[in-house]
Amino acid sequence: MDNFRTLAKASENSTIELFISGEGLDCTDEILDAYLQFSHEFPHVHITLQAYLHRTKNDLEKVLKESYGKVRMVKGAFDGPKELYLPRGPELNDRYIEMVNTLFEAKRYCSIATHDAKMIERIVPILKQRHIDPSLYEFEMLYGIGENLLQELKNQGYPCRRYVVYGKEWYLYLCNRIAENPDNLFRALVDIIS
Repeated sequence: MDNFRTLAKASENSTIELFISGEGLDCTDEILDAYLQFSHEFPHVHITLQAYLHRTKNDLEKVLKESYGKVRMVKGAFDGPKELYLPRGPELNDRYIEMVNTLFEAKRYCSIATHDAKMIERIVPILKQRHIDPSLYEFEMLYGIGENLLQELKNQGYPCRRYVVYGKEWYLYLCNRIAENPDNLFRALVDIIS
């Protein structure tokens, strides 16, 4: 908490945004509590929520009620007790879309963090049909994965962001992205070659 406060204070008068990661099932309560505390003090502090956790619908309601920051929606990828989350599949995809829609309805900024082209194919028509203001969302992908898809979205005028993982856990994080969707490895190789 002290380290994060130092980062938040050092970056508060810049264009830097800080997203608190929601990944790690053993500390979800602490992550959410930290976000709710810091988001009141620092408007550039935001949160990542994982759609695959059963608790996230309630967490999202709490975030919408008690904070003002941006929400980065991810599907989620970490193993844990099966009763805590939905596995990958159509039900999780529907839940992800539902949570993104909840953010749109609340007029809260949503970082649509997915490399899943099929999910993006479902979200783009929603953006068009509902005339969602581009200041309320962005598509986000990990640097090196989905580069062509992200560039295509950018070329179509959608706000986009690449993110880079750094620190001691970067390799584990990258392996998790590949494990959650093995096509990410092939997509990364195609992007590297092209």
